[in-house]
Amino acid sequence: MKVVLFSPTDAVLAELAGLGLTMHRHQAEDLVDLSPAEVDKAMALAALSITDGRYVAFGNDHNDIRLFQNARFAVCVGDADAGRHADLAVARDQVSATIDALTHVPGTH
Repeated sequence: MKVVLFSPTDAVLAELAGLGLTMHRHQAEDLVDLSPAEVDKAMALAALSITDGRYVAFGNDHNDIRLFQNARFAVCVGDADAGRHADLAVARDQVSATIDALTHVPGTH
C-alpha cells in the first residue's frame, strides 16, 4: 500500500518524518509517497509465494529497487534513479513493445 501526497509543505513533511514510515520524495513531480516501514513490492510477491528470480519486474521508483534486485529481469520505466538497479530502462511509450520483446527472450517468461 502506498499513499501519495502532492505538494506537501515542509511542516507536513516534518510531521511525517516522525511516524516511522518509508518516505520517498519526488522533487520533479513535487510529491512524496508514503508506505509502511519495511514494506515493499518484493515482500508482496514473496507473500504470494512468487520467489526471487521467477518474475520480470517493471517499475520506476525507489520502492521498486528490491523488486528489481530480486527479479529475473528488471525494467525501469523512465529515467528514475532506481533504474541503476534495473537491467534496462525504457520510456513509458516503450513499455508495451518491451513486454512483447521479452516474451521472445529465453528465461524471461
